[in-house]
Amino acid sequence: MGSVEGVIFDMDDTLYLEQEYVLSGFRAVAEFLAVHGGGRAEALHAHMTETFRHGNRRAVFDDVLATWPQLQLQTSVDDLIQIYRAHYPSIQLLPGIVDMLEDMRGKGTRIGLISDGFLIAQQTKFRALSIEHLFDLVVFTDSWGREYWKPHPRAFEATAAALSIPGSKLVYVGDNPFKDFTAPSELGWRTVRLRFPGQLHMDHEASEGAVDAQHECTSVHELAEMLNEWA
Repeated sequence: MGSVEGVIFDMDDTLYLEQEYVLSGFRAVAEFLAVHGGGRAEALHAHMTETFRHGNRRAVFDDVLATWPQLQLQTSVDDLIQIYRAHYPSIQLLPGIVDMLEDMRGKGTRIGLISDGFLIAQQTKFRALSIEHLFDLVVFTDSWGREYWKPHPRAFEATAAALSIPGSKLVYVGDNPFKDFTAPSELGWRTVRLRFPGQLHMDHEASEGAVDAQHECTSVHELAEMLNEWA
């Protein structure tokens, strides 16, 4: 197995905990609703958080408007979704991420990002993490349209071409077994699943038709050691 020349990362639940973004978005929505007569922002935020933690993520905004029906005259679910996606989030990198990226760059490894999600949200998250200077290439798949979100191979093919690195010398690090690892595996990349408590997909396994990662790490420290061995 040859040395690795490029490591490409997912963003959500790989560089930071996605739950932080979700709760930050709920805070922005709660503050908006409080201004429009929905009561105290703290109560609204707590209600949305409880709905989310009971596994009803897609119904959070419908539920909050049903619970405070007076708000339905002032706003809509679509409005709340736009506020959620456009807000500037309060999120933090996982401990050890910066040290790992800086160490990789010091060894001459090229570093990239391939991330799904609505474009404005993904761009804002990346800015909030303040790590642009550590990446050689950033690909937000939504810039081409949702049909090119993972597991579509376009982002992986474009990344390999832009970096001029063959798939055999590239690694993709992600968290989602439903979509992250299928395309890079088919293109000959090594794949690593970062898996630890608190991730939204922590307890999920690859579904039928999806390809799971070839390797798994349970911490950033373990991931850094693995990548260092491959450098």
